[in-house]
Amino acid sequence: MLIHAGSAVGDIGFSVQAPGQSVTDATYVDDSGVGLFDIDAREIFTAGTAGVHRLTVYSADGMATAYRLRVTEA
Repeated sequence: MLIHAGSAVGDIGFSVQAPGQSVTDATYVDDSGVGLFDIDAREIFTAGTAGVHRLTVYSADGMATAYRLRVTEA
């Protein structure tokens, strides 16, 4: 699936954590070279294990901001 998190006013990133996976071992995506200032997070993600995955969106610059999250088939 294609995951895209972006904002016109902030540096957005996201992580995907598989079932039973530690936070430190999660997949982190930030600054993918897309978006208004090339700092949106975008990546094609393929789950390596079955089950419910945790998708966490965060502000990489620590500033509160609005964002748009899109998850679509790749």
